[in-house]
Amino acid sequence: PQYQRSFEYALLDEEVAQGKRRTRISFRHVRNTPTPSALLLRGREYPLRLAGVAWIDAQSGAVVRVAAELESSMEDVGLRVFRSDVQYAAVPFPGLGQPYWLPVSAAIDVETLRQHWRNLHRFTAYKRFSVTTDSTVGPQS
Repeated sequence: PQYQRSFEYALLDEEVAQGKRRTRISFRHVRNTPTPSALLLRGREYPLRLAGVAWIDAQSGAVVRVAAELESSMEDVGLRVFRSDVQYAAVPFPGLGQPYWLPVSAAIDVETLRQHWRNLHRFTAYKRFSVTTDSTVGPQS
């Protein structure tokens, strides 16, 4: 919700993947608004203006994939390409009833003037945990 107004959205054609209907929504960062992504380089932050597509399961409303990339090159700071593709799936937790939709894979591509990185991440074996804390406020001086 914090960044909702920082993007423009458009409904695209539906598609069927693995026998399920997917609603596709494109998004594009609005210039001069806050962005959730930034490049930290030599102690300075450079906002990443991203555009992409989100695939939403038409039956459950759960996000099943988000692909995003730079809206335009940032070669002035050495970044030519930044691209991400994150896949989500229902992850069950015993005793919680409905599963949670969590990332199961992410592919990140970054190209600079001299290098290209491709990082592939797989998220498995999610575990549920809880934390209990106590706070005490001492006397005011």
